[in-house]
Amino acid sequence: MTSIHKQILTDPDGKPVHVVIPYQQWKLIEQRLKDLGLDIDTMATPETPRQPRPIGLGKGKFTVPDGFFEPLPDDILDAFSPDPEP
Repeated sequence: MTSIHKQILTDPDGKPVHVVIPYQQWKLIEQRLKDLGLDIDTMATPETPRQPRPIGLGKGKFTVPDGFFEPLPDDILDAFSPDPEP
């Protein structure tokens, strides 16, 4: 089982930055920070093994609308396209 490390750091502007990395890599980073005289709280959590989901859990809970495969309107397509250069 692989352990992962979850950490919330603060960027120079004071905004939280969420970091999720393999535990062994975190231990190297943590040691380097300690060498620099920095101390942070750490929390390592073991990754829970994932079981395959049974097929058909959502059967009957959703119906695909008839127009699902129709082309999207131009205003929606434009929202996903970059603006043309002037």
